[in-house]
Amino acid sequence: MLNDASDFPANRVMLLDDHDLFGESLGLMIEKMVPGAQVSYYKIASEALQELEVNKYRYLLTDITLGGMGVEGFISDIKKHAPDLLIIIVTSVVDLRAVKKFMDLGVDAYLSKATNSYELKVAMEKVAVGKKFISSDLSAELISGPQLYQNNNLTQKELEVLKLIAAGHNVRGTSETMGISPYTVMAHRRNIMKKLKLHSAAELVGYAYKNKLI
Repeated sequence: MLNDASDFPANRVMLLDDHDLFGESLGLMIEKMVPGAQVSYYKIASEALQELEVNKYRYLLTDITLGGMGVEGFISDIKKHAPDLLIIIVTSVVDLRAVKKFMDLGVDAYLSKATNSYELKVAMEKVAVGKKFISSDLSAELISGPQLYQNNNLTQKELEVLKLIAAGHNVRGTSETMGISPYTVMAHRRNIMKKLKLHSAAELVGYAYKNKLI
């Protein structure tokens, strides 16, 4: 999808990272992935915010620490000035508490810096249509973490499938992460929706967030 510029009505991308080598490499990756992409690179949150107050961007890709400082306040300010901006965290901080904190702040995707260009492409595509996304390495940790909600009659495998779907993974991605066939994933998904009396992927995501499953 991202290889077709017509699928990118707004292709302005802002990068915010205080490591030059990573930031510049990420910018080159996006330019190759998105023909016609206009990528702006910033190292200081206050300068990035000033730019966002003046010009519109489609995406913001940011680390969660800049010069040793967190970006929670920066993201809260962005939500006021640019509520339609799609925010993707790209960071080396893989603490699951951080993932949940930033997803609760309203970011659209959370990727570890160990992720690859394919997952970045998928993340950008998912968030562009209103979905959330968490990179597969973090999703694997999430599904192996403690169960926070048990009163749902779901099996362990069904809970794992539910968490991966809520994290933005499709049938193939869920299949590869769990090491099961796509047909088994689809069967689990049908059973989940039947047990929970849900009717769409959006309702599954809402259920997972409401019950703190991711």
